[in-house]
Amino acid sequence: MAILSTLITIWIWVENSRLSQRLQAQQSRSTTSSSKNQPLNPQETVLKTKKCSECNLTGANLKKANLREAYLWKANLENADLNNTNLRFSDLRGANLAGADLRESQLASANLGYANLIGANLNNANLQQVNLWQANLKNAQLNNTIFIQADLRQANLESANLESANLLTANLTKANLGNAILNGANLKDANLSEAVLWLAQLEKANLEKANLEKAKLGYAKLNQANLKQAQLIDAVLEGASLEDTDLQKANLKGAKLERANLLGAYLERANLQEANLAKADLRGANLRGAHLKNAYLQGANLRGANLRGADIEGANLRDAQLKGATMPNGKIYIDNNKSNPFF
Repeated sequence: MAILSTLITIWIWVENSRLSQRLQAQQSRSTTSSSKNQPLNPQETVLKTKKCSECNLTGANLKKANLREAYLWKANLENADLNNTNLRFSDLRGANLAGADLRESQLASANLGYANLIGANLNNANLQQVNLWQANLKNAQLNNTIFIQADLRQANLESANLESANLLTANLTKANLGNAILNGANLKDANLSEAVLWLAQLEKANLEKANLEKAKLGYAKLNQANLKQAQLIDAVLEGASLEDTDLQKANLKGAKLERANLLGAYLERANLQEANLAKADLRGANLRGAHLKNAYLQGANLRGANLRGADIEGANLRDAQLKGATMPNGKIYIDNNKSNPFF
């Protein structure tokens, strides 16, 4: 029995030793793996290898660095200095770039899908053909930034400053641009369908041929903007300001323009069929040849407007102010208090 007890004790000791060795080996591998993911000097690593996924590069100085085709998946670059850095074709998916300085950086064709760019400064940066799908750019500085052919679908650009930015042919489907500044921006041929633009500033912006179908532009400022041939089917423009805005040949079928300011707007040959223009201000607006079939204009102010050749079949003009307006037959409407011989 004593021998058996001794043998059992030896066997237990051997097994414990083996288990200890296995645990040490696993710990070693884990430490090695962890060290690979988190190098001792992430900044030096990324500058040498251009590969540092999930690395902590918070506040790193990468100014003017050449990081073309770098692999920085889910890297933490919060408050990093990337001023004038070359990041063309880089993989920055899921990266944290909140508060980062990316002024004049080169990000053409980079992948920034679902990246965090809250409060980042990208003024004068080149983001042509970049992927920013579901990226968060809230409060970002994007003055004069190039977004030609960029993918910004479902991106969050709330309160971002995009003044004079170039978004030619960019895809902003379902993007959030609420309260964003886009004055003087180029959005020609851009896709903004179902985008949110509540209270956005788009004065003097170029939206020619842009797709704004079902976009929400309530109380947005679009004064002197170019919306020639833009698609605004079922768009919400309630309370929006479109003073002196060019909407020639624009498609506003079914659009909601209640209480909108269209003072002096150019709506020549625009499609406003079934649009809601209740109490809208259309004083001095040019509606020559416009399609207003079944439009709702109750209480609208059309004083001095030009409706020559317009199709107003079935339009509701109850309580509308028409004094001095040029009617579809070319005659001037004299007195709003007298019976209307044209409708």
